[in-house]
Amino acid sequence: MSEPTKLIIEEGIKSSITYPICSNGVCVGIIIFSSKQINTYDDKYLEMIKAITNSLAISIEKNLLVDELILTSITGLAKLVEAKDYDTGAHIERMQEYSKIIAISLSKKEKYENIINSKYIRDIYKFSPLHDIGKVGIADGILLKPGKLTPEEFQVIKTHTLIGEDVLKKSSNNLLRSGRHFFDMAIDIVVGHHEKFDGTGYPYGVSEHNIPLAARIVMVADVLDALTSKRVYKQPIDIDISIKMMDDEKGKMFDPDIIEALFESKNEILIIYEKARENIEWSR
Repeated sequence: MSEPTKLIIEEGIKSSITYPICSNGVCVGIIIFSSKQINTYDDKYLEMIKAITNSLAISIEKNLLVDELILTSITGLAKLVEAKDYDTGAHIERMQEYSKIIAISLSKKEKYENIINSKYIRDIYKFSPLHDIGKVGIADGILLKPGKLTPEEFQVIKTHTLIGEDVLKKSSNNLLRSGRHFFDMAIDIVVGHHEKFDGTGYPYGVSEHNIPLAARIVMVADVLDALTSKRVYKQPIDIDISIKMMDDEKGKMFDPDIIEALFESKNEILIIYEKARENIEWSR
């Protein structure tokens, strides 16, 4: 007499069978067969359903494996780029954590509760490390220059967003043949993480909500870690001072909503920041 059963009966269903779809011992879904005939399903049907669910499980596992292999390969390339570009080897991990924390904080606002769900948070954590993947195409002489870049060199640096877009689009096109858009958020992040809220960023000079939300979140996470980290051209800035500097740029460089979410999640951010400082001191 449960409510779901009442709904099934109202639809005229007279018999039904449900079976789990399992992959590596984990239930990833269920399959349901229903009939308007009484006593349709017997042991013969059960064996058929087992065969179907086993085939589905293998297909799901294969697709997940392909996605993970592609993501792992490209993330590995991103880490190689980072290893050249930064003094510390953990920029990707820190800004990845910052992006996730800020996204969770933002999801609690009514404005974003129907946009940022658990999948969105998983995806921004998964794809944010790819933000600078395009730097693989920038010459070391410019990328690793310790002094100030010339205007011409800065124009070259700016192309890393378009190089990254090209890399991911080519990877994504291979997956599109099977009807999937695996790298959509990653492309948004790569192209948009240097766009400014007031439209003065690059590569396209778009503004406000024309910049994808994921890119606006990752930009805040990326800049926060850049300010608080040592670089060949600067010493680290205290996190409280860094956040204050970023607050001064809300509405100009940054989305005010995301800066507000940064402040609201400051305690979680500090845990990652302090842990990073301890690791740096230990390595010395």
